[in-house]
Amino acid sequence: MKQAPEWTPSEFDLLLQNSSLSDNALTKLLPKRSESAIQIVRSGIHEFHSKGDSTLLSKMMKTRLARGGMNLICSICGEKI
Repeated sequence: MKQAPEWTPSEFDLLLQNSSLSDNALTKLLPKRSESAIQIVRSGIHEFHSKGDSTLLSKMMKTRLARGGMNLICSICGEKI
């Protein structure tokens, strides 16, 4: 099975900015990403903000989240990131 390419910063930003959308709805905005890929990244975001790290996220994603100041909401728990 062919592996999808690395997430781009713009794809990750789109996911972050649309925490209220369902995983399925995001597949329409992110056509290169499957619903399960979106779920995995969202789980990684939740793990990162609740534990301070995540093995599910790329270095680019962790760096972006560590910068903070984005007024983001976790799509899993609803808390501010």
